[in-house]
Amino acid sequence: MSGRDHTFHGDYGLSCADTSANPLVAMPMGNHNNRLSTFITCLTLASQIIESFCLSMYSDLIHLGGADKYVDEVLEIINSIKLLDDFSADEVRYLCAYMQCYAAPRDYSLLVEGTGGDYLLLILSGGVDVYKNDASAEGRHMVARLGIGDTIGEMSLIDGYPRSATCITTHPTDFAVFSRSSMQELLVNMPKLGNKILIKLLQLMTERLRDTSNRYPDGAFFSLV
Repeated sequence: MSGRDHTFHGDYGLSCADTSANPLVAMPMGNHNNRLSTFITCLTLASQIIESFCLSMYSDLIHLGGADKYVDEVLEIINSIKLLDDFSADEVRYLCAYMQCYAAPRDYSLLVEGTGGDYLLLILSGGVDVYKNDASAEGRHMVARLGIGDTIGEMSLIDGYPRSATCITTHPTDFAVFSRSSMQELLVNMPKLGNKILIKLLQLMTERLRDTSNRYPDGAFFSLV
């Protein structure tokens, strides 16, 4: 594909946006060249740190690079992403600089109940089934089926506790990783945007907890991940 250097993995893959379309170099310069230069330097360093951290998490998967290479694809599915449903295009571009993308095959365990983790995943293509362990012969039961635009792992991102469910891909699935270290870097470099995403995460978790409470009024209460 002309002007592109990667195609997302799998039947449900996304194509990579032109890598020359970097939102950092497209920012208006105005009369604040020095401040903007410092900001871009900090953002670039943060992206390098985040990439190094994320590479250690899914070393057995195809690393597709930073989400800032796929901003156009993210914007195409923005209406399906509850986490970003009131974010502007520019806010999405800046946020993508703090995420890394991966491609997983079918039947891959993205998250495993009881294991540690302080990051969330944004599903960009494919789908995921969510399971809870139990005492049945199968050893687990499915509690949710998620798809494009859904997020998993918000609870552990915030509190650092072990995963409360297992998430397994149902198709070849592309996803973006947003870690606690990414959140911390975002809060330092762009406090307004960092606080906005943090509030949105809390709203999503509250919504899920209320939904779970309504579905399990007898007290069998849990978050998805």
